Amino acid sequence: MGAFVCARSMPHDKGRQTSDKVYQAVRQAVSRLRGKRLMERIVVRINAVELEMTPRDTPTARAILRELPQQAVAQTWGEEVYFHVPVSAALEADARDVVDKGEIAFWTGGSAIAIGYGRTPVSRGDEIRLVTAVNVWADAVGDPADLRDVRDGDPVWIGQASEAD
Repeated sequence: MGAFVCARSMPHDKGRQTSDKVYQAVRQAVSRLRGKRLMERIVVRINAVELEMTPRDTPTARAILRELPQQAVAQTWGEEVYFHVPVSAALEADARDVVDKGEIAFWTGGSAIAIGYGRTPVSRGDEIRLVTAVNVWADAVGDPADLRDVRDGDPVWIGQASEAD
């Protein structure tokens, strides 16, 4: 704020140039901070299994990151683990119901993070088909199939890797 006040007290042209430079510097700094937050790895811990993931730069990812860390209860559906989080998000333009192994999804209709690692009851062939269209918001670093031993009711912790114990 002080930089903008000083810029206004300068002659008109110099003030505008200074104001523009300050504005650009602030935008770049905010952009770097946002980028660091989005690039930091996320960890999902269910029992002894940890799955790291890297968030994408999407509105859904930003909404989820704002609410971390969270504790939840695992549920399974075929070869998918999902759990509810206190996040609301609209379907994004690229939402889809078939995901690739390693893509981490957010089910907007159920406010749940969904991690598919194989066939679900609605899959056709070997695809990973979720119940409805989802927003893909992150990518697994490890193998999501490590979650195959997760059972309904298992405790879940999700947060930034730097917050993990």
